[in-house]
Amino acid sequence: MGATAVDRIVSQMEAFLLPELERRRELLTHDTRFTDARVVSLRHAAVVHTIALGCHPVSMASPEDSYSIHVNVIGISGISLRGFAEWTQPFILGRLPGFSINEAKTPSVRLTAEEELEEFLAHLPALLKGFERGLRRGRPPSAWRQRWNSCVYSRD
Repeated sequence: MGATAVDRIVSQMEAFLLPELERRRELLTHDTRFTDARVVSLRHAAVVHTIALGCHPVSMASPEDSYSIHVNVIGISGISLRGFAEWTQPFILGRLPGFSINEAKTPSVRLTAEEELEEFLAHLPALLKGFERGLRRGRPPSAWRQRWNSCVYSRD
């Protein structure tokens, strides 16, 4: 499966996911706890694509900090999909330590046929629910919740 197979999967994912993400982006424009909400569908390489909604939580220390929900489609040795809702800060030498805290994530789903996309789509409601949980809280989870998330999401 090469770039054309990835393109077909990305098109199907965009049809399902972009309206959901755009609806949430619109809601975020009215939430004063978040700024700079954006929906993107971004090709990183011929066989790597990300569909995402990202925003900046104003409660976070740095303007580089973000909260996002994204689905990665990777077409190397087959096609794999995985979704994340996560809080991130880039590493900037001498200024920011950098981190990535998962609020929720899907299992990695490897497709052997395009019809199996339904298996991945079945995981999206839980991912969206996890993203919404983080939005309600407006900041990264507590240390206890981070430990819980690492136990729940490390099974994959």
